[in-house]
Amino acid sequence: KPHQRPWRPVTHRTATQNRTAALGFLILLNLLTYMDRQVLAGVEAAIQQDLLPDDPNGQAKMGLTATAFLVSYMVFAPLFGMLGDRMSRWTLVGLGTIIGSLATGASGLAGAFDSFAFLLIMRCIVGISEAAYAPVAPAILSDLYSPEERGKTLSYFYVAIPVGSALGYALGGLAVKLASWQWAFFLLAPPGLVLGIVAMFIRDRRPAGEDERFPIEEVRDYFQARSNFIAEVDAAAEALYAQLSERDDLLAGLRTHLRDHHGIRVSVVPVHVMPDAQRRFDHHAR
Repeated sequence: KPHQRPWRPVTHRTATQNRTAALGFLILLNLLTYMDRQVLAGVEAAIQQDLLPDDPNGQAKMGLTATAFLVSYMVFAPLFGMLGDRMSRWTLVGLGTIIGSLATGASGLAGAFDSFAFLLIMRCIVGISEAAYAPVAPAILSDLYSPEERGKTLSYFYVAIPVGSALGYALGGLAVKLASWQWAFFLLAPPGLVLGIVAMFIRDRRPAGEDERFPIEEVRDYFQARSNFIAEVDAAAEALYAQLSERDDLLAGLRTHLRDHHGIRVSVVPVHVMPDAQRRFDHHAR
């Protein structure tokens, strides 16, 4: 007997509203993520002038900030991808966003500390935080949308990459012009913290524990465990066939059986009448 748990189906309209809200939230978060990733490029010259003014290897050291981000991202992304299959993905998104936002804001403090090493460490932490977000966000959308809809959905999600990158670069240049390079980092931290906290309170559509599976998963496992054979169903089918075997037309016999025993009238209609369905049960026209 499959595991039982309380479950209340939602209407199609409610489900659509929930997944549309999740898509919009993740697009906004992806936009902010790539602003954070590329803002450094807009303030790189100003940072070098402040933290590495007389260093002959200043440009090479500034290049290390991007390397530190990418290496930490590359190392930790597989780990968080595996965690995303074992715990709430929204929790990972929230934690990653909060930690990354704190590290982004702290990056601006490198000027106060006059420490390039501090900036380098903060960029490593930002890379780790994005590694917690990037592998699981598309998986969340895959949980919410059918295979037929995923391509279009992911295209909306990934359009935030070029847009966010351009906005991050522009924000960095604007911050240098109007105030200082530190403000480019300070301004990105608050919205990230807000989005991260909100994400922590979103319920994962795909429960993390094996004992909290969706009903469709329970039914699938139930039939797979029995090799798709249910003795009672098989016996009922054989008994029904025995009743209908004396009739010349099997389809006509099934129609008569459904009408006489269940009050169901069967009609065969042309393909163009129901192009998207093989069968439909009308409760009001039995």
